[in-house]
Amino acid sequence: MIKLETEIPDKASPWRKTWQLPADISAESLPDIDLHYTYFASPISMKIDKRDVIGPNTYAALVDFMLVFAHATRRLNADQDAGISFTENAYRIALKKLGDDVTVEAPHRDITMAVPKRALLEEFQRFVLAAHSLVLREVPDLARHQLIAAMTDGLAPDQAP
Repeated sequence: MIKLETEIPDKASPWRKTWQLPADISAESLPDIDLHYTYFASPISMKIDKRDVIGPNTYAALVDFMLVFAHATRRLNADQDAGISFTENAYRIALKKLGDDVTVEAPHRDITMAVPKRALLEEFQRFVLAAHSLVLREVPDLARHQLIAAMTDGLAPDQAP
């Protein structure tokens, strides 16, 4: 079983302040780089067969990770290898196409395992769409931001990988 999870940080968490946008700038005009690295820090976890591939105490900019998983989905759908990397450290998770499976290699966790490609893609897609909804629920004006609006292109719920 593959499970990706995130949530809005608790109000008491110092990470919660990254969900507050500056009052003097519109959400749709925020620089892409700020969305990638400054706002929406969230806990992110990824478990495969009850093993922590990411997490459980990993915080990252949610928009950045949404883009990473959307990009990985597109690459794997094109029968190309993909990867998940972290800006804040040297961790890298390699995703290597192997027939109908994908080998997930997370050296920092001493994990190498094959998972069904379809199940992995479905979970990546589900995560991106759920995280996208979470961000828009908190900041509806971001729906007009070009980066956020384009993020789910090709990931519609009715388009199974």
